[in-house]
Amino acid sequence: MDSQNSRFARDALIECGVAVIRDGAGRILISRRRDDDSFGGYWEFPGGGREPGESLEDCAVREVREETGVEVAAERLLRVIENPYPGRALRLVFFLCRHVSGEPLAIDCAEARWVGVNELKNFMFLPANHTVIDELIALAV
Repeated sequence: MDSQNSRFARDALIECGVAVIRDGAGRILISRRRDDDSFGGYWEFPGGGREPGESLEDCAVREVREETGVEVAAERLLRVIENPYPGRALRLVFFLCRHVSGEPLAIDCAEARWVGVNELKNFMFLPANHTVIDELIALAV
């Protein structure tokens, strides 16, 4: 691959920190994308694109705060999922996080709520989340 193609592939990769947050009762925080967003109406684990110089853990924590007003602490890497799209690729880096404080508000999302692990299958999630949901349900049994 020549340097121009290599640069394009590197520039087209968007890295996102994603938080899978458990509260003290074992519930998981999920948020619904705004209708005017890409994939509007779908549910997801809070997260978003990394800013320059930011670690993916810090990105996940920041995104949760910006989207829902909830403070969390990243505890460990859960999974990395890469999704190719025309002209770009997303690398979703999921972190298992602990709820520190705050109740979810719909600040930069349509809705945010705590749900039981076994309820996750009742919501329309983007396909990239399905593997993580399956793992969470298997671990909860």
